[in-house]
Amino acid sequence: MAKIKLLCLLLCLLSACSSGFYEITGNVDTIIKTNRSADLSEIFEENGLQPEYALLIASDGTALLVSERSFPHLEIKRDKGVYSTSSEILPPVSNIRDLSEISIYSSAYPLQDNHTPFSRRIRDFEFLGESSRNGHFIRKYRLKD
Repeated sequence: MAKIKLLCLLLCLLSACSSGFYEITGNVDTIIKTNRSADLSEIFEENGLQPEYALLIASDGTALLVSERSFPHLEIKRDKGVYSTSSEILPPVSNIRDLSEISIYSSAYPLQDNHTPFSRRIRDFEFLGESSRNGHFIRKYRLKD
């Protein structure tokens, strides 16, 4: 059953990537599809979002968790139809390729059965480690099998 869920998730992620968009999910009322290339703080501001954390998810299941303090230093760029992240300030682990989803956390979002959409989403991942550089901390995750 877990393999079927993983396959469905990967197919959804691949279809999101092939459409030329990535999604902003998590503690939002409506999923946002965007093709914007900019730093995270600009993207969130343009969409009226004020998250405290963001989980950036690549189509291969790797993910990184960044805090609001790091948003201005993380660029999303599109090259040949693929979205990637890059930063000269943050740890190298913050550079991922083939971004398909950004799941955001906001403490103001109401709980439903002691969870939010973000807390449910991050439970799909296992923690791999944490890196720091220039006072910024990035947590790396991988999609559970």
